[in-house]
Amino acid sequence: MGLLDFIKDAGSKMIGAAEANAANAANSAANAATGMANTATSAASGMANTAANAATGMANTAAGMANTAANALGNSADAIKQTIAQHGLDTSGVNVHVNGEHVTLSGTAPTTEAAEKMALAVGNTMGVAKVDNQITPANAGPSSTFYTVKPGDSLWKIAEMHYGNGARYEEILRANMPPVTNPDHIQPGWVLRLPPV
Repeated sequence: MGLLDFIKDAGSKMIGAAEANAANAANSAANAATGMANTATSAASGMANTAANAATGMANTAAGMANTAANALGNSADAIKQTIAQHGLDTSGVNVHVNGEHVTLSGTAPTTEAAEKMALAVGNTMGVAKVDNQITPANAGPSSTFYTVKPGDSLWKIAEMHYGNGARYEEILRANMPPVTNPDHIQPGWVLRLPPV
């Protein structure tokens, strides 16, 4: 199937609210500390330099905490398999390997469609930037085209571009269920399957 690129901050979260709030709090602390550093740097005394260095250290520590929290957002193999299963897809024949924001899927799936949906379920997850889909479908069919949603896109507009007929948006909706359940709710950065014409 191959390597798919995703926008790692465009997907849904695989974690609960507590972890997301911790990451947001760490990011807020980093921003506040950076602001303190900028304010302190603009002061003219030697104390300002000391304060700026301390604030910069706080910003770096907070940024490190934010990165740690973001990395702990569930990018473990078990959490990713659970995410795939939550989309109603059978993961019994699938192996997951996580290396930072890069996920490799291998093993078998019943169909090409199931293998593609698994890759998209993983890739459209917060914190995942690349999915190497090495899943072998038991019943191989034609591969889909993949499309990254841009600001202002709608399923109708995408269907017009891909199929030449906006009324075929329902084919795109069905091809991406799950995770897309509402044709009016697609987000820029999401990657969608476009079945062959």
